[in-house]
Amino acid sequence: MVSKMFDNVNKISFKKRPIALSAEYRPLFKIVQLMLVLKICSQREKASLLKLHLFSWMMRNQEEMENTNKLIRTNQLDTIPIWRLEPSLNRALNFAVAEQLLIHKDGKYSLADKGKVFIQEILNDEDFMKVEKSFLKSVGKRITEKKVRELSKTWGGSQSVKV
Repeated sequence: MVSKMFDNVNKISFKKRPIALSAEYRPLFKIVQLMLVLKICSQREKASLLKLHLFSWMMRNQEEMENTNKLIRTNQLDTIPIWRLEPSLNRALNFAVAEQLLIHKDGKYSLADKGKVFIQEILNDEDFMKVEKSFLKSVGKRITEKKVRELSKTWGGSQSVKV
């Protein structure tokens, strides 16, 4: 059946076209971003998938980072709307685990030894991902796993969560 479908096809050609892939969908960019979250904003350099999705959503652009900082400063973190769960983040995590940069155990992601060396090089480069590093340092460890769970429970409701 399949061979008959293509009987009239003599030649297939492809044209290379300049299409820029947004950085947010590039696995290596997303891996570095998540590793920075683990290093800077997570207790014992461990985080749940939900927390990583939250931080990925907060870092999607400069405006979201500024809004998040404002919400934290004014104790209004509970006004964060439902955040997006991105398949590209899941693929990046799978790749990072396969490359032994991250460890996935008991529902948490953590830095593997290879990942700790890699992220230290990223932290040592002052210019690389400067905006993201600055944002994460400003947030620090104030958004705990407990707060992430509380925030996720407010989807569709209006409970108050203090940071």
